Amino acid sequence: MWRRTSLGVITSLALVLAACGEGGSPSAAPASGQSAAPTQDMDPDQTLVLASGATDPPTLDPNLAQDTSSVQVLSSVQRPLLWFTPELELTTEGGLAESYEISPDGQTITFTLREGIAYSNGDPIVAEDFVFSWRRALDPRTAAPYAYVLADVVGAGDVLDMAGAEDPPGDNAIEEALDGLGLSAVDERTFEVSLSRPAAYFLFVATIWITVPIQESWVEIGEDFTEAENYVSSGPFMLETWAHDEEITLVPNPNWYGEAPLLETIRLTIGADPDGVYRQYQNGEVDISAVPGANAEQVRNDPELSAQAVTGDVLCTYYLGFDQDPDDGDESPVQNQALRHAISQAIDTQGLIDTVRQGIGRPADSFIPVGMPGHEDYGFGLGYDLDAAQTNLETALQELELDSASDISLTLGVNADAGHEPIMEFIQANLQQDLGINVEIEAQEWSVYLQTLAENPQDMYRLGWCADYPHPNNWLYDVWSCDTARGGYCNEEMDEILAQAQITPELEDQLPLYEQAQQMLVEDAPAAWIYWYGRFTLVKPYVQGLVPTAADSSLGDMFMDQVWISPRDEA
Repeated sequence: MWRRTSLGVITSLALVLAACGEGGSPSAAPASGQSAAPTQDMDPDQTLVLASGATDPPTLDPNLAQDTSSVQVLSSVQRPLLWFTPELELTTEGGLAESYEISPDGQTITFTLREGIAYSNGDPIVAEDFVFSWRRALDPRTAAPYAYVLADVVGAGDVLDMAGAEDPPGDNAIEEALDGLGLSAVDERTFEVSLSRPAAYFLFVATIWITVPIQESWVEIGEDFTEAENYVSSGPFMLETWAHDEEITLVPNPNWYGEAPLLETIRLTIGADPDGVYRQYQNGEVDISAVPGANAEQVRNDPELSAQAVTGDVLCTYYLGFDQDPDDGDESPVQNQALRHAISQAIDTQGLIDTVRQGIGRPADSFIPVGMPGHEDYGFGLGYDLDAAQTNLETALQELELDSASDISLTLGVNADAGHEPIMEFIQANLQQDLGINVEIEAQEWSVYLQTLAENPQDMYRLGWCADYPHPNNWLYDVWSCDTARGGYCNEEMDEILAQAQITPELEDQLPLYEQAQQMLVEDAPAAWIYWYGRFTLVKPYVQGLVPTAADSSLGDMFMDQVWISPRDEA
C-alpha cells in the first residue's frame, strides 16, 4: 500500500513560484496548522478589509461555485480533504484528512479523517458528509459546473451522461445511478473512493472547493441555506454576515481543528470595479488591491506605492480560441490551420504587454503557464514572427482559394465592460495592419457571451483559463480533450497520450507525455496563446503573514488564517 501520513508531502510535485514583493512587502507565514505567532506588537483592531468584486459572489454553495469571487470566500470558510503547502506541494496539513492510502492497482483511495473535527455549528464532520457532497455534485439535478472533475469515480460517467441527455431521465433512474457511484463511508472517519481507472492526478481533485464535506441537514434548510444565519463552515473562518451587494464578514471558526486565526474579522466589500478598488486602496478603505494595467507605471514610479507591491506569476493563461466546428452553422476561414498559425504569429504579445498591459504578464506561445508542472519556456510554440506569419498567410490564401488577405473577414468576440476591449483592439490592429485581414470586434454582456460560445462562437473569441488544481491534466485534458474543448477542436491522438499520462503513477514520467501532447496542441493551434498572467498587487505594510501563491484567486486567500495586523500607525 502507498501510504501518506499527516505530515506526508508529495515532494515530487513541488512548484517553482515567483511571489516575492518589493521593499515593504508582507512578511511570510508558516504553513497551515502551525502557529503564526507575531514577531512584533499586534494592532488592537485585527480587521482585514478586502474587495470582493463589483457584484455579490454568485453562490457560496461549494458544489455550485465556479468563479473567483465565490472561491475567494470558500477558501477561508470551507476546507477539503487535502491542502497545499505555500509552495503548492500537496499535503494533508491544513486539510480534513489525517492520511490516505492508495491501493496497489491505483483505483481505490481511502481517506482517514482527522479525529474530532467539527463544523462551525459544532456537529462532527464525518465520512458520510463527503459521500453526500460528492454525490450531490455529480447529481444532474444539481447542475454543478465542476462535476466533471469527479468523472473518474466509478459510475460517474453514467451520471454525467444523464446531464446532457436529450431525454432527461426520471428521479428513480438518477437515484439508481447515484447509488452505483464508487463512494462509501466505511465508518465515521473513513471515506473510500473507487476509481474506474488509475488516475494519478486524482489526489489534486480532493483539494478543490467542490469536494468539501456538506451536511445533508444543512442543505435541507432550503434555498436560504447559504445565508449567513444558516451557513455551516468546515474551514478556519465562518460566515458572520452577508449584506448582499454591500459586504461579507468572516470571523474565526471556533471549531477549527488547527491553530486559531489571528484576524478577528475579514471584511469583504462589494460594489467596486478594479479601478474603484484601486482608489479605495489609495484612500485607505481597503488593505489589498490589484493594480489596474493603466496605473502600473504610476505605481512603479511612486516610492511609497512601489514598496507595497507584490509581484509574481499566476497560474492563468489568456488566449483567443478559434471556431473550427463546421457543424455549428458557420464555415469560418479559421478552420484552416495555416491561417491559425499566421494569426498566432502576427500578434505582438510582448508589445501588448509593454503597452496595454503596462508590463504585467509574460508573452505566451503555449498553454501551460509559468509555475505549473509541464510549463515550457517561451520559444516552445508559435511566437511573434511576422515573416513566418506572412508565409503561412500565403499558404492559407492558396488553400482557401482567395486572391488576397482583404478577402478574409473575421469576428473577434469579447465580453464587454471587463477591461478586455483595449487588448482586443491591439490584436485587431496587428491583424489588420500586418496581415491585411479584416477583423470586427463583437462585444457582448458576459451571460450573452457565454451563451454565444456554447452555441455558435465567433471566428475568434477571448477566454482565459486558471488552474483548478496545479497539475497539467487540468490544462490539457480538462480544456482541450475531445470531450471538453470549445470550438469543435478534437485530436484523438492527443487524447490517447493524455489518457496514458493519467494512469502513469509518477509526475516525472508523466511530464514527457504532457510535453508531447502540448506540442500537438501548439501545432494544431485551436487557440492563439496571448500571455501568461502576472500578479501586481498592493498590500498595506501593516498586513503581516500574507502567503502569496500562484494559485490564489485573490492574493493570499489560501492561507488567510496566517494573516495578522501590526500597528497601523507605525506602518
